[in-house]
Amino acid sequence: MKAEDQEKQRNLLLKAKVLLQGGHLDTNGELPLDIENRFLENVIAYEEADYKPIHRIIGVDPADFPPPEELTEQKIREKLNFLTERLTEHNIVPEYQKGVPDHLVYQAILEALHDEIKELPMGTWHLDGCSGDCPSCFQADYCPSKDEIWEEEEFRQAREKWLEEQKRKKK
Repeated sequence: MKAEDQEKQRNLLLKAKVLLQGGHLDTNGELPLDIENRFLENVIAYEEADYKPIHRIIGVDPADFPPPEELTEQKIREKLNFLTERLTEHNIVPEYQKGVPDHLVYQAILEALHDEIKELPMGTWHLDGCSGDCPSCFQADYCPSKDEIWEEEEFRQAREKWLEEQKRKKK
């Protein structure tokens, strides 16, 4: 059997495996065999991967990262740089809004360390801190998307309402 035929056969088996696992494949369009093969192998690797907390994937102990209020600005920056490097090495890219103070980004990453995701064999996870709920967002004051979605007064009222709800929850 020619190498090209072997590669076609391998891709057919990979496609069958994806379909048997409940996946869906778009069969419109032709990809070069080697690219299709890598794509299918990555889909299968992703589907078979277990969810893990981000801190386990990047190999850090959350206990080594105190809350920002216990650190100087310099220490926050150092720890933030370290975490950013570790995350990026594992295809997890922090992408918070420009201008957000380091202590807020650091706090957001500390919280994200406990999120469970699948370790990607290829591709990237993006940590952007956006839940889609602008009134409760720590980076709303820096977000151009919020300004496109919300009228200023409407946002101010929604933010005040959210802050009041948070105060009631703490009581």
